[in-house]
Amino acid sequence: KQFWHPLITFPFVVALVLLSIFFSYYNVRDFYLYPPELPRIGRLVAELTKDGDKIVTDRVGDTTLLYLTGRKGAPGFYKDIPELKKLGYTHFVTLHKETAQDVETRYKLKILFESDEFTLFEL
Repeated sequence: KQFWHPLITFPFVVALVLLSIFFSYYNVRDFYLYPPELPRIGRLVAELTKDGDKIVTDRVGDTTLLYLTGRKGAPGFYKDIPELKKLGYTHFVTLHKETAQDVETRYKLKILFESDEFTLFEL
């Protein structure tokens, strides 16, 4: 009350809180965006795999696909494919055609399902 009048202080505090909420939302909103076809891919992978299967994806650390499939696994390669197979991983899912072609020619993995959206390999 000594430095600011209450009629100035209240609107200033309200504006400060509203701007803080807006800028926080603006910075964080992109973390929760994912491709619209990802839930459909997750359901298909869940139908094509068993409950205990461990899956490797090439989503570079994004665990959304693993969450949508309901399977345990790794959201990216942290070892070579033969080593991942030894660790108990059973399937590999990629949404990139180039990666699918590279894995198919390099490691000669069996393709369980292939579409325009994704490819599912058996390790």
